[in-house]
Amino acid sequence: MEKSQKELIGRTDKLEKGQEELISGHKQLTIQMENVEKGQQEIKDIVKHTATLMTENFTTIRRDMRTLAFDVNSDVELLFKEMAKVKRKVNKLEQK
Repeated sequence: MEKSQKELIGRTDKLEKGQEELISGHKQLTIQMENVEKGQQEIKDIVKHTATLMTENFTTIRRDMRTLAFDVNSDVELLFKEMAKVKRKVNKLEQK
């Protein structure tokens, strides 16, 4: 009977050690999961920030292109008006 009791006590000790290891492993996994979740949140924030910057950049590029196109169109219109004036003057000179 003593042998059985010693064996039972040994098994109980091993069971307690195993439980402690499981508890310790669970704590480590919990900490690691928290770190993973923090990392995921950081990645989400970086993606949001990058998307915001890209949107702002595209908006600025579109605005600059619109301004440039307006300026070019205005310059072309001025050139055509000046050419028309020059042609009228040339026609007047040719008629004389």
